[in-house]
Formats: sequence, C-alpha cells, structure tokens
Amino acid sequence: MPPPPWIAALGAHDHVLERAWIRHDLGWAALLAGQERAAAHQFEEGLALCRSQRAARPVQGPLLTGLSTADRLQGHHHLAERRARVALDGTPPQQRFTASLALATVLRLGGDPDAAILPYQVALTVAPAHYMDDVHALLSLVMPAHHRPEATRLWADTRTRVFLQDAEGLLTCGVTPQWSQTELTTLAVRDEARALPRVLVALSLALPSPSALAVQVVLHGRMGLRVAGRFVPVPGDGQTLTLLAYLIEHGSAPWTEVAEAVLTQPGSEQVAYVQVKYHLARLRGMLGDPDAIRLRRRRLSLATHWQWSTDRQGADTDSDLVGSEHR
Repeated sequence: MPPPPWIAALGAHDHVLERAWIRHDLGWAALLAGQERAAAHQFEEGLALCRSQRAARPVQGPLLTGLSTADRLQGHHHLAERRARVALDGTPPQQRFTASLALATVLRLGGDPDAAILPYQVALTVAPAHYMDDVHALLSLVMPAHHRPEATRLWADTRTRVFLQDAEGLLTCGVTPQWSQTELTTLAVRDEARALPRVLVALSLALPSPSALAVQVVLHGRMGLRVAGRFVPVPGDGQTLTLLAYLIEHGSAPWTEVAEAVLTQPGSEQVAYVQVKYHLARLRGMLGDPDAIRLRRRRLSLATHWQWSTDRQGADTDSDLVGSEHR
C-alpha cells in the first residue's frame, strides 16, 4: 500500500514530476515483490504522464528502463531490448547506468552474450563507485577472461546472478552446487532462471509462460491500448487509437484512405502524411516494437506476430484500472 502522501499526490493534478517518480518507485516495488504485471501498469501510467505533460519527461528514461525490466521478467525479450535501447538513447548521462545494465542483461539472457559486452562496458564508464565491482562481475559472465571481484564485495542481486550462472555450469557437469536459497534475491532468480533450465529444475521454479503478443484498442471508457495483458493509457483526442482501430477492422489500406477516414483535419496530402507518421510513431513507441505497424509503398499494414483486436469487436474489456488516475 503506498504511503498516504503518495496517494494524495497521485490524486492531484499538479506536481507532475513527483507523480511520475512515484509511479516509477511503485513499479520497482512491485518488481521486487514479484508482481511484474502490476509493475508494468505503474510504469505505463508514468509514461502516460510523460506523453501528456512535458514536466514529467525527465523520468521517461527511468520509466522505460523499469518497463524493459518488467518485459524481460515476463519473457518478452524482444520488447525489453527495444525499450532498453530507447531508454539509453534518450537518457542523460547521469541516468545511463541502469539503462545500460538493462540492455546488457536482456541481450545476455536473450542469448546474445557478445552483444551484451558493449552496454556492460558503457555501464562501467558511468557506474557509481559502489557499483563498479558489480559491473565487473556481470561483465565476467560474457567475457570469462575478465577479472571477477570476490563475491563478498558484490551486492546481493549481482551475487545471485553470478552464483546462478555458475550453478548452471556445475549442474551441466553433474555437480550439485552448494547453495542456500535464503541468500538468493527473488528478482534475480526470476530473471536469470528463464535462461538456465537446470537451475530452474533444481530450484523447483514454475515461471509463467510469456503472455501472448496481443493488442486491443480500448475506445470505450478510459481510452488506451491493452498490450500483452497490461493497459497503456493514451492521452489525446483519440485519433491515434482510431487510426489503429481502422487498420484492425479494415485490414491493410493505402495511407491516404486511412487519413481520410480517421483524421479530423487532414489538410493537404503533405500535412496528412506528417500527421499519419506522428500517430505511427506514437503507436510504435507505446508497443515497444518499431515493426508492429508498417508503412511501405504507400500502404499501412499490421505485423502478423501480434494479435490485434478492438473493444468494438466484442473482445473482453474487463478493466484492471482500479485506483488509476484520470486526467
């Protein structure tokens, strides 16, 4: 339960920056409690503030980093990587440490350890002094020849990650590692174990399968998107959502047809094209997938690796927004 001052701040219409940071902190609290979907909801609420209120935008990078972590913990490595890259590209130097670690971690756990080397090295250049040993230890997971500090000098989360990776190697060789599960941090175990099948069995973990890559446009009630089981608020006049709903309900179409059907003030073809590109950029960013909606040879189409629907098609619209703020 958030402290009363936070609840009061979230219910207010001012203190925008504070509200964004509260959403960030609530998201991480949920992650540490093993509640990835609840965490994603908090991060999405914070990002909705960033989209609608300029004053909240300093928190956009940290919120994207948190959302990347939530995606990764749910097994959506592709989405997690995209969000981590956006967070890293748009984050000021003092905030690049966590974004670099998030990108390196998803690349390493997603099966591309060589690609993880560079973001780990970037993290080394901006790491606070008290995290330097931890980054060196994590870098040793993708560069075995790299010096690894003693475990007693590492934070518990890093110590757990290193131990689990070593345990997988021992189990592969038929050796049972000596471990105390009480010393393992929950977040690190849930994060690493998806990529460590023998550790998963040894710890008797049953991690949920990744939810389907499904998108539902919500046009009734609070407007937004349901993305892989979570709600993404979409502030504005609704044209972004209406454009996507048109493509879902009518299929691939020339962008000019979509603009004529959706835009309230299309203007000239050049002006309409700029508006369509703006809405596409918003949607791709909220989905975390630049390939989700394609514009090729003057036609708009939806990627087939997503499942698309709208609440006008009779799909389930049960709300998970109890207690969320309305703006």
